Amino acid sequence: MKSSFYNVYIQIKEGNYVLFNTLNNSLAIIDEKGKNMIDAPDEFMDEELKEFISKGFIITNESDEKDLISVRMNHNKFKNSKAHFMITITFTCNCACKYCFEGKQQHKGVLDEINSNKIRKFITNLLNANNYQEVQIDWFGGEPLLFLKILEREMTVYKKLFEDRHLPYKFRIYTNGTIWNKKIDDFLSSFNIKDLQITFDGAKEEHDQRRVLKKKAEGTYDLIKKNLVQIVKRFPVILRINIDKVNYRNFGILLNDLKVSEFLDVPLDILAIQSMTSACGNYGNAISDEEIVKLLPSLWFDAIKKGFRIYVRPQTSYIYCSTFCDSTFIFDFNANIFKCAVLQYDETHKIGTLNTEGEIKNLRNEYYQWMSRNPLEFDKCRICKLLPVCGGGCGGAAKYKYGTFKINNCFDNNIDLLKIRLLIHMYYKYPELVSLEFLENYINESCHL
Repeated sequence: MKSSFYNVYIQIKEGNYVLFNTLNNSLAIIDEKGKNMIDAPDEFMDEELKEFISKGFIITNESDEKDLISVRMNHNKFKNSKAHFMITITFTCNCACKYCFEGKQQHKGVLDEINSNKIRKFITNLLNANNYQEVQIDWFGGEPLLFLKILEREMTVYKKLFEDRHLPYKFRIYTNGTIWNKKIDDFLSSFNIKDLQITFDGAKEEHDQRRVLKKKAEGTYDLIKKNLVQIVKRFPVILRINIDKVNYRNFGILLNDLKVSEFLDVPLDILAIQSMTSACGNYGNAISDEEIVKLLPSLWFDAIKKGFRIYVRPQTSYIYCSTFCDSTFIFDFNANIFKCAVLQYDETHKIGTLNTEGEIKNLRNEYYQWMSRNPLEFDKCRICKLLPVCGGGCGGAAKYKYGTFKINNCFDNNIDLLKIRLLIHMYYKYPELVSLEFLENYINESCHL
């Protein structure tokens, strides 16, 4: 027997450790004897090792864990029980955010009924050919709520399609939060809404410089807050907080305002603006990979200290995101299909265009390049303990930065960041083992703050 290469230890107190196996998503709290058993399994009887073997902390000598990753990765890609689609009904938006690729998009338009039928036939054909257990559609823009009649038409059609098949469904809506009224509220209440994702770009001063209404040339912070009060009463919301080189300095001010406004129970998703498209790549305040690793943990801790909940526990998935599954597709309003949402800004990245029968007659090589991406072929990934949870990083950003999908693109390939994410999870679940003080000290030492 031997110890798994993908074991990660964190000492939380004298003689006690958090143990995480990135390959099997196994998490345990062990003492010194348990650590010795895992580090030197041949010195113990198999019966003593039984629990550690079952969770993948200890494996047989002949086991090649990279073979296991390869099999599981391909299983997740090509045998998925969930269908996931994103439909971009327009690139038109009422805001002019400086780093947003839709703002740079010259191909204005909206999803008409002809292209809508093409997309619906494609999805129907896919459902007919597969035994999916659930389906999710993300409604994207631009700002989808600008065209409420079109959104209502689309959501109504797909709701009926799924319900007629007794297929559980969820809808997610990406919205800037500036458009809300009773009509929208009542309309959305008749659907199974997974959540609405709404974004703040820092505290009021910075946000209002970045997220400006086009017609009025004024900030949107107060408007979004006002609408958010009504939205959270009826629907699940994820608050995305965009961080750049400047606005992170007033992150605490934003948190205080959200807390006072009674948004403490709304999950936060704190994300750095990175160079992933030509728009954000030319945005002078985008954050580098190296800066992210040092900056994010301190922001996470600020949110935790003020009572917010953030969900950063590492999860084993073997692929970076669901777009690497052959059950996930992104459609724009011209019935072009993509495999990555951030690549919609350039039609040269499309994998094809649907015909009137909802078929792609000429599947472009872009699809095969995307689906054949294998981080086990990347030297850096082959020797990285994070591979099962990272999946080689974002393929779309790799294409933009390096001109190819076939390269790793991991901003979080730092083992310390993984450990901090685990400790945050442990703080929520086992505060008697990981205290707020311990978490703060660990973050400060790891990030050299």
